[in-house]
Amino acid sequence: MIIFPLLSRFPTNMAYGVTTEQTANALRSLGYKVLILTSKKDEKIFTEQKVVGLCKKSQFLILNSNVKNLVGIRLTIFTLIYGLTISFKYRHISNLFWTRDLLLSLILSFTSSSFIVCEIHRKPSKIGLFYLFVLKKRNKVLLAVISSALRIKLGIGEYESVIAPMSVNSKEIEYFSKIQGPRKKKIVYLGNLFSGTHKLNVNLINELAHQMLLDFPDWTIEVIGINKNAFKSSCLKGIPTNLRIIERLGRQEIMIKLSESRIGLVIYPNNEYFHDSFPIKIAEYAAAKLAIVASDTVAHRNILDESRCVYFKSDCLISLKETLARLINDDQLQLRLSQNASKWVSNLTYENRVNAVLKQLEIQYKTNSVSQGKF
Repeated sequence: MIIFPLLSRFPTNMAYGVTTEQTANALRSLGYKVLILTSKKDEKIFTEQKVVGLCKKSQFLILNSNVKNLVGIRLTIFTLIYGLTISFKYRHISNLFWTRDLLLSLILSFTSSSFIVCEIHRKPSKIGLFYLFVLKKRNKVLLAVISSALRIKLGIGEYESVIAPMSVNSKEIEYFSKIQGPRKKKIVYLGNLFSGTHKLNVNLINELAHQMLLDFPDWTIEVIGINKNAFKSSCLKGIPTNLRIIERLGRQEIMIKLSESRIGLVIYPNNEYFHDSFPIKIAEYAAAKLAIVASDTVAHRNILDESRCVYFKSDCLISLKETLARLINDDQLQLRLSQNASKWVSNLTYENRVNAVLKQLEIQYKTNSVSQGKF
C-alpha cells in the first residue's frame, strides 16, 4: 500500500492537498492501493481517496492554536508521536510512505522497514538541512526534488533522488484541448490568501481592477479560492464592479472557470523563501491554455521563459498594468504564449511524475515490489 502521511488538514484546496489528491489518483490508475493519513480530517470536503484520521487528540492537545509559545518544539513532539503511531499501526503491511516532511520522513526511516519518498519543494530551514543531511544517509529513502536547480543547491546526488516538478492531471489536459471558440475577456487568479507565511498582495489586484475599469471596462478579474471578507478586509479601497471574489470551488468548477478565461496571473514576491518554489497555478494555467502574466522572480525565471509568459516587476502596479495592456491589445501574443505553455506542460502529468518516482525506486533498490505493485 502507498501511504501519504500528512501533518496538515485534508482534504484541502491548498497546493499540498491538490498535489496529494492528484498523485493518489495517478497511483490508483496504475493499480496501487492508496491511503491518506491526516491528523485533521475535513469531513465537509469531498475526496475520492481513502482517508483515515490519526492522532487527532494528540494534535489538539499539543498544537492547540490558543497556545502560541514553543510552536517549533510542540510541532517536533507531535511529529514524533505521529511518526511512531504510523510505524506501529502499519508495521505488518508492505508499505511505501510518501511524505512532504523531512522530520517525519526521518522518523519513519528509523522506525519502519518500508520505503520512503520525501518530496522537497524548497530549501529547508537550518534544522531542516540537518534532517536532510541525516536522511540522505538512510536506506530505502528517495528524495523527490521539485527542480534540478534545487537538487544542485542542496547537494543531493542523482542516485538518491528524482526530479518531480509540479504537474497536472492528463484528463484535464485532454479537457482543455477540446475547448474551442473565443473565450471571455477575463483575467483569473487561482490560489489562497497565504502561501506559507506570505500574504497575497490583494491591494495590487484590487488597484489593478480599478485601473482596468477605466482602461478596459469590458474585462473582468476573477479571484478564485479566497474568502471574500478576508480579501476585502485587506484592501485599502472598495472592491470595483469588475473584480469578482469567488470562494472555494470544486475541481470541475475550477476547470470551467479556467476554460472561460484568457489570462492567468501569478503574483509572488522575489524573496528568498520563494526562490525554489514552483507554483502549481503555473502548470494549471498552462494546461488551460491561458496567457500567463508572472511577477519577475528567480523562481519564475527558472520555470518559465519569455516564450511562455510575460513578466512584470514584482509588486509594481504600473508594470503590471502596462504588461496586461500589452497582452490585451495583442491577440497574437496571447495565442503564442498560450500555445507554447500548453506544449510545455503536456509532459508534466501526474502519471509521468509518479512513474518517474517509482522507476527510480526500482533502479535504486533493485526491487520488484515497485513494478509488481506490491506496496
